[in-house]
Amino acid sequence: MKARRHLDPTMILFVAVGLGLTSCSGAEERPDQVDPVGEFALVSVNGMAVPADITEQGMTIRVSSGAMSINADGTCSSSTVFQAPSGEEVTRDVTATYTMEGDSLTLDWEGAGTTVGVLVGDTFTMDNHGTIFVYERGR
Repeated sequence: MKARRHLDPTMILFVAVGLGLTSCSGAEERPDQVDPVGEFALVSVNGMAVPADITEQGMTIRVSSGAMSINADGTCSSSTVFQAPSGEEVTRDVTATYTMEGDSLTLDWEGAGTTVGVLVGDTFTMDNHGTIFVYERGR
């Protein structure tokens, strides 16, 4: 007949907690938060280098340049220079507040709706209602 061993309740608790910590350790580890703060220059629109022509509501508009400032206080601003079909140059300046989760920024533009962007390294890509803007952080 084999002798039965009894484990000390403290030992059982120690083993259970140790296993629990081991199994959860990967879930608790997250990469450092991406730092979005900086000045970004518009480099492409819909995959075309700036200046780029885009079609909006049946009209071709040239995007001449653009810049985005993302601030540490949860605000940002964007300035984009367009050339209308008439040849007139128009600058559109807008401001927003943003929230960040991982590498995604949700931008709530003042009077202009909400867009979502992703920051990977120094590249910020934003889908503005189907038009893809790519910005590069200045060095």
